[in-house]
Amino acid sequence: MKLKSTVFRNMLAVPALLLVNSLNATPVTGMANIAGNVSVNAISIKFNPSFVSTTGAMETGDFAGLTGGTIQSLTGRPITGATSVPGFVRFTTGVPSPVTLT
Repeated sequence: MKLKSTVFRNMLAVPALLLVNSLNATPVTGMANIAGNVSVNAISIKFNPSFVSTTGAMETGDFAGLTGGTIQSLTGRPITGATSVPGFVRFTTGVPSPVTLT
């Protein structure tokens, strides 16, 4: 019996450690105003891959100085729950440090 409970406890501990190690992010603050094109249909959201800042709009915080970047398109059926799209949005042009949302 003791062997079974030890194995069970270890099986619970490993996923908990994996979750703790995967939860990290650098805070991003501020406001970005962007302009670009998007096409939406039943199975995709297709962005024009590049965008520019909105003329006359003010970017603040981490987005101060933003003049452009890129957005990846989303294809396939809707997904429920948390998901990660590496490099989904990249605010890169004109900002002191590139900001990437995944």
